[in-house]
Amino acid sequence: MDASAGPEHIASNKFEDQLQDTEGMENSDRFAALSFPDPPPLSNKRRINPPKSSVLLVCCLILPLLIGCEDYQQQRSLELEKQRDELQTKSYLLQKQVQQLTTESASEKQQIKTLQKLGDKRLDLLFHTVKIVINKHSGGVDTNQKPGHEVVRVFLSPRDSAGSAIKTAGDVKIALYDLAAPEGKTLIAEYDFPVTEISKHWASGFMTYHYSLDCKLPAALKSDKITVYVTFTDYLTGKTFTAQKPVTITLPQNAK
Repeated sequence: MDASAGPEHIASNKFEDQLQDTEGMENSDRFAALSFPDPPPLSNKRRINPPKSSVLLVCCLILPLLIGCEDYQQQRSLELEKQRDELQTKSYLLQKQVQQLTTESASEKQQIKTLQKLGDKRLDLLFHTVKIVINKHSGGVDTNQKPGHEVVRVFLSPRDSAGSAIKTAGDVKIALYDLAAPEGKTLIAEYDFPVTEISKHWASGFMTYHYSLDCKLPAALKSDKITVYVTFTDYLTGKTFTAQKPVTITLPQNAK
């Protein structure tokens, strides 16, 4: 036998010898007498490890995605926390408003009950205006140290039921008339003192409790006899009171 023959050749020759020995046998016996050679063992394949550069490439591709997902989750979490804080703040403010409205409603209900209990005659028990008086010292005043009067100063006193002067809120309107003028030309000037400013004109002291109201006189005034007409609208009772008083002024041309 050739020494260079491999295992496959040896197995082939051995199989041919077995075929010759089984000549003359039945087919079934002949097949059973044959022995087939074992298949050659499979050779172990060497495991191929991927190159390190491929692994680094995959990591470089996946790592930004993982970092991006983490940043998105953090940003989303911060947005949700901000929304939660805003909702909590709004809820707190709404609760405070509800509490305030509830308190105001309870106070108003109590006020209504108190007013109902006092009845319609409660004003009779309060100090309120029942009339107004123009004090006797009202008249012309020199304000620029020149001959004649430039303004008419009106001392107005609201009075209560006992006749005492009281400081009460209201709108004041003063009209100056020259009753000697022809019909339709008697009104000289009008002046308004709203309730928002009237308190600035209040004067109080020894025997002095009144509003002091200055009304500037027109330059072309010819008569020294003026009638002062005052209308006072009381903000407590809603009533309107009137008073009038004639005063004498000194005209610049008549001054000595």
